[in-house]
Amino acid sequence: MITPLKELVHHPFRHLRHAFQGMFLFLVAWTGWDFYRFYLTLLDPSATAVDRPPSVEAFLPISALLALRQYVATGLYDPIHPAGLTLLLIILASAVLFRRSFCSWICPIGAVNEAVSRLGQSLLRRWGHKAWVPRRGWAYGFSLIKFLLLLFFVYVIYVAMDIGQAIAFLQAPYNQVADIKMLLFFLEPSRITIIVLSLLALLHLIIPNFWCRFMCPYGALLGIVSKVSPTKLTRSPEGCVRCGTCRRSCLNGLDPMAMQSVTKEQCTFCLACVEQCPRQVLGVQTIGTGRLSLKKSSWCIAVGLVLLFSAGIILAKATGYWQGALTVDTIRQWMPLLDRLDHY
Repeated sequence: MITPLKELVHHPFRHLRHAFQGMFLFLVAWTGWDFYRFYLTLLDPSATAVDRPPSVEAFLPISALLALRQYVATGLYDPIHPAGLTLLLIILASAVLFRRSFCSWICPIGAVNEAVSRLGQSLLRRWGHKAWVPRRGWAYGFSLIKFLLLLFFVYVIYVAMDIGQAIAFLQAPYNQVADIKMLLFFLEPSRITIIVLSLLALLHLIIPNFWCRFMCPYGALLGIVSKVSPTKLTRSPEGCVRCGTCRRSCLNGLDPMAMQSVTKEQCTFCLACVEQCPRQVLGVQTIGTGRLSLKKSSWCIAVGLVLLFSAGIILAKATGYWQGALTVDTIRQWMPLLDRLDHY
C-alpha cells in the first residue's frame, strides 16, 4: 500500500500545483483576516486602525475593469483601488504567458472548487455512482453561461457607461468602501446568498469543476486572452496509444488525445493530463523550446507565476500603484452610511 508520504516522495511534481494552491489559499486567508481586523478598528473611532491590506482589492474585479477603462481612456491610474488594477493587469499578463494557469495554480476559488469536486467524485464512487459528465451539447450550452456573464459586464462597463460615468463610479462613496461591502456580504450573507452558494456546492459534488468550467466570467476572460499565448499543451501523435487516460483526468472535460495542440480556452494548464499520460506524449511547449516533461512543465509554470506576480507587485509598490490614496478618516466617515450606499 502506497502511503501519502511515499506518494509525495516518489511523485513530487504531482503535488507541486496543490502545494501552490494551498500556499495562495493561505495568503488569501491571511489577507482576509488582516482586512477583518482593519474593519473592526473602523467601527471604533478611538481605535488606531491597522494597515489595510491592498491585495484584498483582487476581489473587486468590476472596479478593476472600470479602472482599466479609465486608464486606457485618460492615462489616469485609479488612486482609490490601484492594487485591484495592478493585480488585474498581472493576471491578464499571466494568461498571455502561461494561458489559464492562474485558474488552476493560484485562484483560491478554483482551489476550493477543485477540492469540492474531488470530494464529490470520491463520495459518488463510494456510493457506486459516477460524476455526471455533460455530453458535448450540454457542455456547450453550460459553457455559454460564463461568456454571457462576461458579455454582460463588458457591455455595461464599455458600452452602456460613457467614460464620465465610469470615472464617477470609481470616485463614488460606494466604490470607496466596495471592499468593506464585499466583506459584509460574506460575514452577513442573505438567505438567497446561502441558497445560491449551497446549490453551487451541490452542483460541484455532481458535476466536476462546475463553477470554473461553466460559470466564471473571469475565467472566460482569461480564456479569450490566452488565445494569443505562445505557450501551449502539445501531444506527440506517433507515441499516443489513444488510451483515453488524459480525457478521463481532465476536470474541464477536454479530450487531449483528439488534438495535437490543446489550445481551447477551457484548458487551465493544471497538467493533470500530462501527469497521467502513461506514454508521456503530452507536455508544455513555448517559443524556443521543445515539448517539456512534467517536471520541467511544472517548474516552468510555478517559477514563472511567482516571478511574474512578485515583479509586478514590487514594481507597483515602487511606482505608487499599490497603496490606495484613501485615508482611514475618509473611510470611517462612510461607515454609518454603509447600508444606504449603493452602486447606482
